[in-house]
Amino acid sequence: MLLSKEARDKAIEDAMYENYVAYFRKAEDTRRWKLHKDIPWDQANPEVSEDLTKVVEGFFAVEFYLPDYIMRVMEMIRRSRGRAWFQAVWGYEESKHSLGWEGWLVASGKRTERQMRDYQEMLMEVELERNFETPSQMIIYQMIQERMTYINYRNAMNLAQAEGDPALHKTAQLIGIDEVAHHAFFLRGLQLYLKYYPERTIDDLLFVLKEFQMPATDIIPNWSEVAEAILKLGINNARIFVKDVRNPILEALGFDGKRALEEAAQAARLSAPPLDWDPRTPEVIAKAKPASEVLREKYATPLGDDSAIEVPFLTRRSLTKAVGGVL
Repeated sequence: MLLSKEARDKAIEDAMYENYVAYFRKAEDTRRWKLHKDIPWDQANPEVSEDLTKVVEGFFAVEFYLPDYIMRVMEMIRRSRGRAWFQAVWGYEESKHSLGWEGWLVASGKRTERQMRDYQEMLMEVELERNFETPSQMIIYQMIQERMTYINYRNAMNLAQAEGDPALHKTAQLIGIDEVAHHAFFLRGLQLYLKYYPERTIDDLLFVLKEFQMPATDIIPNWSEVAEAILKLGINNARIFVKDVRNPILEALGFDGKRALEEAAQAARLSAPPLDWDPRTPEVIAKAKPASEVLREKYATPLGDDSAIEVPFLTRRSLTKAVGGVL
């Protein structure tokens, strides 16, 4: 049976809150780590290359804008308990990330405390603006950003091991696991929007993929140096984005590449009902059925019972693929 807009919105909010509770429980049971105990700071290597140091400094800069990230998103999702409560927990976890990168820069002797204070003063001169204007677009952006961040940290972790720095390796490992867990939460949330508003959400997904860029280019004062080091070390580039970020996300969402996503968007535009359609009107129901059939039978992963805390139509296999096998 097709649902009214109010019923669809309620279904999304109910499932989003259940996802948050499941996320919170798992984080408390298996993923909480202590900055002052779980990283071997005494093993920080002062001989790590300056290129990798610049990259870590860039990681710190991005994480340093935590207040801006929280404020901009909270303005949009305040009335959604699941997303707003998650954003609060996300802020706590991200605050440890900023402290972790800063801790390594100082413990390794690559930067002094005075240099870090001066750098923070420069960062505070720029205020991060919100880059997307709807809740569905924002959750898509957050999903992509978190996976992109995870890939960056995973690759930095491997470089830290190659350069003989157990402290940096452990820092990147712990932070990377947090980031991929964040990605998984947003991925589940996007699946809800795809289920209840497939036509609009597919358009949003195409739009955000087209416009996506990490915030670093706008906020890091020495971004050109950081970007050069990222490319030189092979931490990220256009090929890595497509292979390790975009394609796994599309596969997890049930699309066989970007072309399938574009075809789904076209099908939705041709046959989708208005967002505020009235389920009591037979002719509207008749028009709505083709969109549901086209999108869900041809493109989307199977849908299941919404009562479970774990969103069932996102299979374990597709989720594992999307988050790189870490969860």
